[in-house]
Amino acid sequence: MWPRVKQLFVNHIEAETNKHALKRKRGEATEGCVQLDVADSIAARVAHLAVETGAQDIMKQIFAVTGGRMWVDTKELRVGELWASLATRFINNTDWQLELFNDDYHGDAGVDYINPVTAVDVSNNHTGDDIKSIFNKLKSMYTLVHDKFHTSGQQEEGGQEFEDSIDSDSIFYNDFAKNFYPANARVLLYVHLLWGRAPPSFCLRTKKPSDQSQTGVEGTNQTETRPSSNKRELSLQKFAETLVGALNPGKTPGELKVRAEKDQCEVEALKSAKARDDAVTKYYDLLSQEQEQNSKVNAGKRKYTPESFQDVEHMLRFARFTDQEIAHYLPKLFEQGFTDTLRMATLQNTPQLFQVMGFTIGASSALLAVLREIELFKV
Repeated sequence: MWPRVKQLFVNHIEAETNKHALKRKRGEATEGCVQLDVADSIAARVAHLAVETGAQDIMKQIFAVTGGRMWVDTKELRVGELWASLATRFINNTDWQLELFNDDYHGDAGVDYINPVTAVDVSNNHTGDDIKSIFNKLKSMYTLVHDKFHTSGQQEEGGQEFEDSIDSDSIFYNDFAKNFYPANARVLLYVHLLWGRAPPSFCLRTKKPSDQSQTGVEGTNQTETRPSSNKRELSLQKFAETLVGALNPGKTPGELKVRAEKDQCEVEALKSAKARDDAVTKYYDLLSQEQEQNSKVNAGKRKYTPESFQDVEHMLRFARFTDQEIAHYLPKLFEQGFTDTLRMATLQNTPQLFQVMGFTIGASSALLAVLREIELFKV
């Protein structure tokens, strides 16, 4: 009989293992399949919730699901009300001032393609569930592309300076965003620049999907006392013990001693898991504080230096000039002495471009939008 019991237990373990492996394969097979069903400008407006004053505080409340399972369950309605508040106070509100929107940027994700300020449609207001769905999809899509980009190794040799450069953003957009989500590549680049080239720390996923809270936003339960793998092992252990105990209720002193030692090991393992989870939570709290401090320090700083561009032609291409326009305007700049990127950075005069060198209003505006973001000397 005992070999039969052992075989049943082994079969149960194999079935559970195969079930979890199938879930992982299904998750890998659907990477890149999520698609946004709203315009890029609407999605960009929702992305601003994670960084704008006021809205960011509510987002942190939504993602800060802590405590036991019962407390999480009773919080479900309140989380829904927070999403509804974001929809009413910010997304559907035409008076919401997007302080971090750069209307001078004319790149691949610039104002020519994405404008979250004008994306409000008073005749078609979004609900809290709409905002929750859009943000979750956008976060999942960006996290996937961001992870693929950083694990590719294409930015490792250049260090932080390269990672914050135009060339790094171009690689993210052309080689990764367009590859995984071609229909939403522009808004993913917009989010990449808006969020400081990393997902917001308050919604980073620290656990597997099977161990995440399903109330509010997935990926927020950072204070579970047991990791998912231990819970599965303990459930299998309990099944085997129940089955064996029903068939053989008697226990010898030796068996009781082994059981007591095993129970003690389980207690120690749970303590270690709790300490690890507490350390993970503390780490991400400190990371969030560090990012907020860096955001305050970097507020108002310009994005580029003269060294960010190879030459004057590179600068004109970045300002979205066509080959024909470059051939027309480049000699005029050289005639006035603007032969390198350092001298170009000193050019801040619209009349000089418009009247002296014959730039059109559109061409001068596009070029000055780039030049105004150049910092001549780094402190």
